Amino acid sequence: MRLHYGDLSDGNCLREVLGRVHPDEVYNLGAQSHVRVSFDMPIYTSDVIALGTVRLLEGIREYQQQTGRRVRF
Repeated sequence: MRLHYGDLSDGNCLREVLGRVHPDEVYNLGAQSHVRVSFDMPIYTSDVIALGTVRLLEGIREYQQQTGRRVRF
């Protein structure tokens, strides 16, 4: 297993990582790194956690359509 950095608030970044890595499986371990910040910035935190997952899933869907490869999430 290798970890790859990607910004869950940036769908283009996620698609770039998928295109570079050509994954068979994707594990989303992304979250707000500081609990205090997550309470101070609840809208941003929700965007990263909830919509970030949607962005990643959309990137995987597009990657699968372009390459014909199946990716497990």
